[in-house]
Amino acid sequence: MSQQSFVRGAFILALAHLISRVLGAVYRIPLYRIMGDEGIGLIQMAYPVYSTVLAVSTVGLPVAVSKLVAEKIAQHKPRGALRVFTTSLVILAFSGLFFSVLLYTGASFIVHEVTGDPRAFLSIVAISPAIFFVAIMSAFRGYFQGLQNMTPTAVSQIIEQVVRVGTMFLLAWLLLPKGLEFAAAGATFGAVTGAIVGLLYLIYVYAGFRPGVPEGSEDPDPFWLMAKRIVLFAIPISLVGIIMPLIQLIDMSVVPGRLQASGLDFQEATRLYGQLSGGAVPLINMPTVFTAAIAASLVPSISEAAAVGSMAQIRRRTSLGLKLTIVIVLPATVGMYLLATPIADFLYGAPEVGAPLAAMSSVILFLGIQMTTSAVLQGMGKTMLPVQNLVAGAVVKLILTWFLTFSYGIQGAAYASVAGFLIAAGLNMAALHAEVGSIVDIGSAVLKPVLSSAAMAATVILLYPWAQRIFESNGMATLLTIGAGAAIYGMLLLGIGTLSSEELHAIPGVGPRLYEVLLRLGLAK
Repeated sequence: MSQQSFVRGAFILALAHLISRVLGAVYRIPLYRIMGDEGIGLIQMAYPVYSTVLAVSTVGLPVAVSKLVAEKIAQHKPRGALRVFTTSLVILAFSGLFFSVLLYTGASFIVHEVTGDPRAFLSIVAISPAIFFVAIMSAFRGYFQGLQNMTPTAVSQIIEQVVRVGTMFLLAWLLLPKGLEFAAAGATFGAVTGAIVGLLYLIYVYAGFRPGVPEGSEDPDPFWLMAKRIVLFAIPISLVGIIMPLIQLIDMSVVPGRLQASGLDFQEATRLYGQLSGGAVPLINMPTVFTAAIAASLVPSISEAAAVGSMAQIRRRTSLGLKLTIVIVLPATVGMYLLATPIADFLYGAPEVGAPLAAMSSVILFLGIQMTTSAVLQGMGKTMLPVQNLVAGAVVKLILTWFLTFSYGIQGAAYASVAGFLIAAGLNMAALHAEVGSIVDIGSAVLKPVLSSAAMAATVILLYPWAQRIFESNGMATLLTIGAGAAIYGMLLLGIGTLSSEELHAIPGVGPRLYEVLLRLGLAK
């Protein structure tokens, strides 16, 4: 597995993640306008519960599968890689079914004891079957990713999201006359239909791919021994996956209550919570689709290097992963902060969402670094370190959420999130430095992106007021400013040689052409 294949795989997954998130944003815009803050708040009361139970049901198995498959392939044991997949498929099928039933039967308890809003009952019931199908689908994705074949995962993600978005918007619109809680339940059911169709696609691909799997002479581990190894490796990884939705649960259970304690009524607290969780958080998460792809590609890449004992490869791939992460999340952080209110007004017709969005913008940077560094530590087998560091960040977030939300309102909750992810990312970086030494190229990974981001920021600050006066339209001004800022950033980034020729060639489709253009302009070697 070369450095080039790692970058290529990351870009393939990133493109799929981006398309999925764009589709998600597309449905949220009309859904937000149709259902309002309160309806989005009901949906967001179901999704953190679903995400938490899903993380428990998969118990980190997809990442474990990709790591162990990559190790078997590096050791020239293709039958062992196949045994990893079949074993995980059985485990995930049973765990997915169990937790789907558990969520369905426990919906009443959750809405009365956790969310505090009985209207969320139908949404939780409607989304519960998705756990079973997503769990099975994750086994297929982990297997293909371990083989460094990212295309099936990427295509299945796009198919799943297209079906999910179509179902959510259609059922929300059809069921709204019956009541807000019915519309929210219809929207959450989209997760079920999307998962079913995405799984059918992966089964189809596997059916055609399976005859081409090379047979090896090795004797693969017995089922129970392989199952034990998978589960023991997956448990620490699953804790990271559980903590992330638990952080959302912290907001769901603490933020509305602290807003009410500060003097707001029930409906106003729910409305502000909807601004944070349904308005700001999806936009904050959108730039991290790239770092999620980098992390998914890093785990098998680092695992392969660790399996053959190459610390030099681990350092090179870690450094490259962090550089790509910073190149992506730094300008996104700056742009989201500067254009928070125009973006919120353009997408949601709710400029008030800009306040929590701006306050939370730094999460993009720290979350991206946390995701990438966690993937490296997991690939090296140091699976408990990301758990401990994320727990420390979550504790800081919980404490600060309690106090800052009461004192500063919904922006206080956003500041608490920034502090939590800053702690988690900083501890991960310290752990990696202790394990492998220097991992960040200050020049290409920090100084050059900072310089390019500064130029982009100046462009945004000067251009937006002018564009708003010329077009007399926030939407046109926002789009023009985002486009111009991105163009300035990209041109300057490439012009000062941030990405090497090898890294440029690894970008699917446009990379080689882009390199030729830069070569003709004298900006590449």
